[in-house]
Amino acid sequence: MSKIIIKSGVRKNIANEIKRIAKSSVIITDKNLVKIALDIKSSLNKSDMKCEIITIASGEKTKSLAMVEKICRDLVKKGVRRDSVIIGVGGGVIGDLVGFVASIYMRGIPFVSIPTTMLAMADASIGSKNGVNLPEGKNLIGTFTEPLITVIDPELNETLPDKIFCEGMAEIIKHAIIADKKLFEFLWTNSEKILKRESKSLEMILKKSVEIKLNIISEDRHESIHKKHDEKTRMLLNYGHTVGHALEQLSKYTLLHGEAISIGMVAENKIAVEKQLLTQADADRIKKLFEMYKLPTVIPLKYPPKKILSVMKRDKKVIDGKIFLAVPTTIGNATVTIL
Repeated sequence: MSKIIIKSGVRKNIANEIKRIAKSSVIITDKNLVKIALDIKSSLNKSDMKCEIITIASGEKTKSLAMVEKICRDLVKKGVRRDSVIIGVGGGVIGDLVGFVASIYMRGIPFVSIPTTMLAMADASIGSKNGVNLPEGKNLIGTFTEPLITVIDPELNETLPDKIFCEGMAEIIKHAIIADKKLFEFLWTNSEKILKRESKSLEMILKKSVEIKLNIISEDRHESIHKKHDEKTRMLLNYGHTVGHALEQLSKYTLLHGEAISIGMVAENKIAVEKQLLTQADADRIKKLFEMYKLPTVIPLKYPPKKILSVMKRDKKVIDGKIFLAVPTTIGNATVTIL
């Protein structure tokens, strides 16, 4: 299990941690985060560690095999070897790319994850999943590879646009729905503080969210498809993602991940209600919480059910032609069912 540090301002004091694991480093980030990357580089340089920066374009479209090859070739040019460490500074896209590159470059190289968005802090940076997209679907190529250290600094949320901050809240709400009713109630009663980015509240919900995800994946490190449906397998973390990933793909990734899975969770709740797994009252309350955090809950009319279903059938959670869905049974509990 990797070391996870969650503390406001922690990104400014990581040089000693990184020096323990490598002799040199390279930061991989996107063009919008160069200032943060330069600050980290300066901190490492002051501690006598060589550090270089590789900058790539931002956005989901960079999660491709072509980009993986480009990054690997840049690493070779910069002389990065197995006694170096790769530091990923960015959101979920950077985390997915850097984790995948680290898992295959020279058959594996250490890496450190520094997520810069609420979405990446709450979800993408935790759990060792990484990968890239194919034209046929999202995250169809990837590995399970843990960073040696994950550095989560809630301060980085202070400058995020509201839309980007709120999409990250979708994953925290998801974790509360599937595993922690108390967290759900905290999110309900403290929405004003959280939306104002109050540091203590952000630190608290991030710690709880990470704890929930770690508890689930510790029982199922590689997202087993062979466990009984009522077991707390890693597949529970896919709540909202089966419909959500289809919507992302149909929108050509113009729909943000958090927005897509918010819509997906509400849509999958309707299925749970129809199957009498979830009460309508709980489904309504869940929908209201998403609305409190300015998240969408309705499938856009331009994406008809037949198109969504067609994309869902290509999802990696389809086994023997059956679509597996993680759905809540009450607020704080969930199960896996078949569509």
